[in-house]
Amino acid sequence: NMHQEWTTPKSAGSTRAAEIEGWVAEHRLPKQPVLVLDDHQSGWSLNGCGLDQHGCVVLCEAWAGFTWEKLRDAQSLLRAQIPGDCQPLT
Repeated sequence: NMHQEWTTPKSAGSTRAAEIEGWVAEHRLPKQPVLVLDDHQSGWSLNGCGLDQHGCVVLCEAWAGFTWEKLRDAQSLLRAQIPGDCQPLT
């Protein structure tokens, strides 16, 4: 599901969370699992956003990367979104 532009649409004053939530709303297929990987430094606005509240965000420590612990978190969040258990994002 790659797209020609590898970035979310930008608009003045928008947050990273709003841009990602808009992209997901436009491109997500019904019941398709979604996971956003980012770090606390650049993805701070994702903390507590709608995607985070629905279990779709893993924030890593800046400069530490995607650790085994975060991999387990990501796998758990994706498994929780298996069709039938996946809640729609609103």
